Amino acid sequence: MKSNCCITGWLALAMLALSGLYPSTAFAQGTAFTYQGQLNANGGTANGRYDLRFLVWDAPANGNLVAGPLTNPATGVTNGLFTLMLDFGPGVFTGRGRWLEVDVRTNGNGVFTTLLPFQQLLPVPYAVMANSASNLLGTVPAAQLSGTLPSSALAGYSGTVTLTNSGNSFSGSFSGSFGGSGAGLTNLPGTVVWQNVAGTSQQARPNTGYLATNAAQVTITLPTSPNLGDIVRVSGIGAGGWKIAQNSGQSIVSAAFLGLTTTPGTAGYLNGSQKSTIELQYVGTGQFMPLSYLGTVVAY
Repeated sequence: MKSNCCITGWLALAMLALSGLYPSTAFAQGTAFTYQGQLNANGGTANGRYDLRFLVWDAPANGNLVAGPLTNPATGVTNGLFTLMLDFGPGVFTGRGRWLEVDVRTNGNGVFTTLLPFQQLLPVPYAVMANSASNLLGTVPAAQLSGTLPSSALAGYSGTVTLTNSGNSFSGSFSGSFGGSGAGLTNLPGTVVWQNVAGTSQQARPNTGYLATNAAQVTITLPTSPNLGDIVRVSGIGAGGWKIAQNSGQSIVSAAFLGLTTTPGTAGYLNGSQKSTIELQYVGTGQFMPLSYLGTVVAY
């Protein structure tokens, strides 16, 4: 069926209102949605059959074409109203602004006339993409992520977790294997990471070595909660040497011939001269035992 409207009459066509944009299914199992519109011709409501063409743009004017054209030939229009199904496929509604261009012509006759302005597509079609928070399409910006990821969220995960930010850290107990250089890892039994101490005091951590460089004596206090087998090393190149202080309930014990057994508790300590070094291992019940030492070391 062809309309009796002339070409100049088509220029007067306008989309007066969009009655609604609805997803094709309640569960957003596809990418199609229902489009309802009202069409006027020459000041009155249109009737008959019209060819309708649809395109999706990323701006209301001078934008980029995102999808289309979709052409629906011989669309029935009654009292200006029509309903049809549109499906632009996946990757169109990604969360960015979208505008719909509608072009009209009489059924199979002449060129299409574009109806202005373009119609902005508001949230309802996005129900196709996100009917719930469990359905995500595309990339989630890192700035939108926050909070703590529970361990249950990684249960059964077999992929690779990559930490690329210098502020990333693991905290807690882990089993399995780790790959990489190991730089920056601390508190690993059998592995000692050295730390320069330029000040005059330092709280020691397990499996860490400390290089005292200050001209005054540097006090290194033993770890407060070590695990069995943990190592602490201290070396001094500063003129003041170093002192190893103890926490309450701690002591350093050695064979009698070494003479490096300290008074238990905070009153006991070791003194080391410049260019002396010592390695201590935690053997339980608050006791550390010297594994080796060089230079002048005195127990008190």
